Amino acid sequence: MVKLLVKADRNDSHVQNNEGKTPIYIAAENGYKDIIEEICTTCKALSLDGLGRRTTALHALIQNTGQVTEGASDMIRMIVDAAKRQSSAEDGSLVEFKELFSRKDESGSTVLQHAVEKNFVEAVKLILPEDPSYQPGPEIKTYGLMCLIHKAIDDGYSNDIIELLSKAYEAGIDDPKHKGVLALILASQRLDEGSVLCLLKDARHLVTFKEDNGWTPLHYAVYHEFDSILDALIKAQKDEGHSLVYADMESMPFYAAVKHGYTSTLVRLMELWPPANFPYTSVNIDGQNILHLATASVSRKEMVHGILKYCPDTYKAEILNQQDITGDTPLHILISHGCFIPQLIKHKGFNTMAKNNQYLTPRDMLYVEDDIVADQVHIKIALDDVLTNQSVSKLWGKRTEKKMDIWKCNITPPSKRKKKDGKFEEDKKKLMDKKHEQMKRDLETYKTRTNTQILVTTLITTVTFTVGFTMPGGLHQSGEVDEGLVVLSRKRAFNVFMVSDALALLMSVSSLFFYFLESMNEDPLQVSLLNASSTVLNILSIIGMMLTFIAGTYVVLSDTYTSTRHCHLHHRFFLLSSYSYFMDHQDSV
Repeated sequence: MVKLLVKADRNDSHVQNNEGKTPIYIAAENGYKDIIEEICTTCKALSLDGLGRRTTALHALIQNTGQVTEGASDMIRMIVDAAKRQSSAEDGSLVEFKELFSRKDESGSTVLQHAVEKNFVEAVKLILPEDPSYQPGPEIKTYGLMCLIHKAIDDGYSNDIIELLSKAYEAGIDDPKHKGVLALILASQRLDEGSVLCLLKDARHLVTFKEDNGWTPLHYAVYHEFDSILDALIKAQKDEGHSLVYADMESMPFYAAVKHGYTSTLVRLMELWPPANFPYTSVNIDGQNILHLATASVSRKEMVHGILKYCPDTYKAEILNQQDITGDTPLHILISHGCFIPQLIKHKGFNTMAKNNQYLTPRDMLYVEDDIVADQVHIKIALDDVLTNQSVSKLWGKRTEKKMDIWKCNITPPSKRKKKDGKFEEDKKKLMDKKHEQMKRDLETYKTRTNTQILVTTLITTVTFTVGFTMPGGLHQSGEVDEGLVVLSRKRAFNVFMVSDALALLMSVSSLFFYFLESMNEDPLQVSLLNASSTVLNILSIIGMMLTFIAGTYVVLSDTYTSTRHCHLHHRFFLLSSYSYFMDHQDSV
């Protein structure tokens, strides 16, 4: 029946049904080999269009069949050959033949991408040599091939597919000196530092290779978060005279790092990149600089922190106040996402009253959504503090003028603002209550710790005070020339004894005084500072007390062998203290 219908009108193959499907599309969708063969060999006006001209019959065939389907490879070959014959005819169109391979379906995939994702080796064999985008020459889409190679490796597809794609990639490299760059890129994908360094040692010029979209081996190292090799790649590019200046934001290695939220990679690039060539103020097609992109990233907090830390002061004010095509500064975006970064909001060079295209200031972004987003309560508190600090430094008349300006530039309806402010106050109260509870717990912790420390400090104070009047060796008796003076006062060890005792007493008494101040204070921050100071003084007074004891016994036993052994024995206290400090420091690291 199909054969008779096709022969009756060989130009009728382009007619679509109510769903927008042509006859060959339906046949391909269902894997009807005989019908596909009849249409491909008989029809003169072959139409492979699918739904809304988004897909083709080749899409439908590969999506709905596989390498286990009988005759699937033959059907693919029939359609490709028929399309090629039609494009070669006098009235044929090469554009239509190219569209067969370049057209993307609703998922954004081409026929070759579907063949790779299906792990359909024969389909890749048939399509790859015919796809105009991947033929050797200046127009070859090497970036597209590399994406397919990475996907095939990551998803564990057939080695035959990886080999086919790799051969096509290498065949598209015109410059002989860049042959072998595929091995360098794949080594970065494997995070194989040894292989990368070995390749750079033998063929450093590989780093100058560029794909059709401008990507170099450095871009792939960034894409795979291969931070440890960035230094070697950038150095190799410098040595080879490769330009580190890029035409647009999208072609820069930084863009790949920011786009995928790789904070450590971005920071590493900022550390290694020559400051004169760093694209701090470069923007993409939406007018967004690197800070705009970072604020929209998943790991926005860490990324913004990194950029502000390594960005030179000469560029900070510019990138902070730079507006994109919608008029938004980075602060607009951060506040709308509820991302709280204190040093950004309080930065002196930041214009917190800048208006976007909707005449909204960063502060107004708090009221765009009805509900509170993430850390917007903390942001509002910080912005209120900034405005308060700005007002306090001015006269009363100026303060009133500033307040009027704030309300004048705000276009949020009063009812909406009042409703959202009510939510802010509720959450602020909860936040303050939570903070107050934490303060109480902290104060209780300090109180418990202080009770123990006061006991130790009092004991040290008592001992050091008593020792100051109990002199080793005794005093000269009545009737002697130096009556009442210390017998051993002329020995150097005695001077050490007196100085260390005085210092131990001074520090222990000071520590007690700080504990006294601490008991009268309710501010956890002040209490923590006083407690830390007292603890340090306590430790120093213990060390001073040990020195006093060592010096006191040495001055009495200085002429005997026992004095040396005695000193060596007590010096182990300092070794033990040093070891304890070292272990605590290692644990904290």
